[in-house]
Order: sequence, then structure tokens, then C-alpha cells
Amino acid sequence: MKSDHLHAALLAVYDGVWRLARPLLRRNARLAEGYDQRLAPDGWAEAAQLWVQAASGGEAYLAWELLRHLDGGISATQDGRLSVLLTSCTRQGVEVLEKARDWAAGHRPGLRVQVRYFPFDEPGLMRRALDQARPCAVALLETELWPGLLSACTARSIPVAVVNGRMTPRTLAGYLLTPDFWRGLAPARIAAISPDDAQRFGLLFGRQRTSVMPNIKFDRALPEPDSPNSPAPPSSPPSPGLTGTVLRESAPLVVLGSVR
Repeated sequence: MKSDHLHAALLAVYDGVWRLARPLLRRNARLAEGYDQRLAPDGWAEAAQLWVQAASGGEAYLAWELLRHLDGGISATQDGRLSVLLTSCTRQGVEVLEKARDWAAGHRPGLRVQVRYFPFDEPGLMRRALDQARPCAVALLETELWPGLLSACTARSIPVAVVNGRMTPRTLAGYLLTPDFWRGLAPARIAAISPDDAQRFGLLFGRQRTSVMPNIKFDRALPEPDSPNSPAPPSSPPSPGLTGTVLRESAPLVVLGSVR
């Protein structure tokens, strides 16, 4: 009972901080774009079976990769298509998702895709967003642990999955400052990109929820299958394969990248 009261108190403080920050958020150059959508107004989204959240441009390409492997199925709408809501926090992310939506319209007829800005994570706003989207499941890409969204999904028994999950030791240390709070918001499943990442998620949410999956980012470097059922138009995600295009066969390669 004490833990429940603490959880409710922390969530109330979190909600209050968002409300107080709204005037500052409106003046923020990065957040001003799409500001009205970030308040989840009436008509923000149509109903969707699946809600996929991609923080920014990099994660948005991962969402596009997911679309390449989705199609209509037993949970599809009456018109036989699977309805997917894609959201992002940044303009760059939304632009990538819009390209993914346009690609899906031409090459994944079993999908119906809509793109929106991700609402501010006020618990009240997230409840409003879920009332409109009514997803059967929510997928969060990489490290997307939003308390407002997670609490609203928990209250509605909507399963949440973390896909392509990663977590640094420093990030884990921050979450472990309030472990009971986060365990009360635990996603149903966490698919991490390495055993180390899975272990960190397991320490926070329980090992029974975690598993290891191949990193989706690597899938984007593979050639598209040469199949009439899997077309690869120029507007598809940049995954034509490097060998034979950028690189010749057996060419030596060095990759330099930032840790940021």
C-alpha cells in the first residue's frame, strides 16, 4: 500500500512538472513545430491496432524497417488492413515516418499507416491519446520509457513492448533511483539488442520479461530480397546492401562513428 501511494505521488509530481513546463515548451524552437499535435487534441489520431513510437530520425528508420515486415492479418480492420500509428518527437523523425507511410501506401497494401507527433508525456494527455488511438499494443523503439504513456497503458491493460532495446549502465543507475516506481510501469516484453542490454533491463523490470534480438539497424544494411512480393523502390528505406554497390566484393572496410 505504501508503495502504491509513493507511485501515485511520483506520477502526480511528474504530471505537475509537465504542466508547469508547458509555457517554456511552447517557446522551444524544436518543440514549437507540431505543438498542437503534442497536446493530443480531439482528432489527433484515428483508431489503430498498433502504436509505434520512434524518438527521432534514427529510430524512425527502424519503424520503417518494421513496416517492411508487417501486413494485414487476423487483427486487421474490417477493410482487411492492419492499422498502424507511427509517432516521433522530432520534425526529422516525422519526416522519415511520412516517407515510410507513403512507401507503405504503394508497397504494403495490407497496412493503413498514420503519422503524428508524439504527445507530451503528461499522464492526462497520454490518457487522451489512448482514448483516440485505442491500440491493441504499443511498441517503443530502443530506450523509450515514458512514465505517462506507460501508466496510461497499464491502467487500460494495453501491452507494451520495447523493441531493439538498449540501456547504458549510466541510464540504468538513474532508473534504479526509483526502482519500485519503474517496476510498476514495466513493459510486458523487452527485446534487447545484446545480452548486456537485456541484463540491465532485467535488473530493472525482471529477467522474465527480457530477451535478446538481432539489432534492426543491421537489417537495413542487407540487400532487399529479389522477389515480386518484396519490391524495393528508390523511395524505400536505404537498405540496398553495400556489397556490389558502394563496396566491391571482399573490399577492406573501416567504420568510424561517434559514440553519441
